[in-house]
Amino acid sequence: MQNVFLFLSVGLVAINLILMEFMQNTIEKEERIKIAVLTEQNQKNRIADYQDREEIYER
Repeated sequence: MQNVFLFLSVGLVAINLILMEFMQNTIEKEERIKIAVLTEQNQKNRIADYQDREEIYER
């Protein structure tokens, strides 16, 4: 009986560790995606700003 509880305890700990690793990887991927989106938005804003300045200069 004790062996069963020990086996279940070890199994649950292993499952928890695997889930924690999976969650951390998911969070890191989400952060990289957010950074990529913000970088792209920043680049688009800079291009738009440059085009606005170029248009003003041409007038």
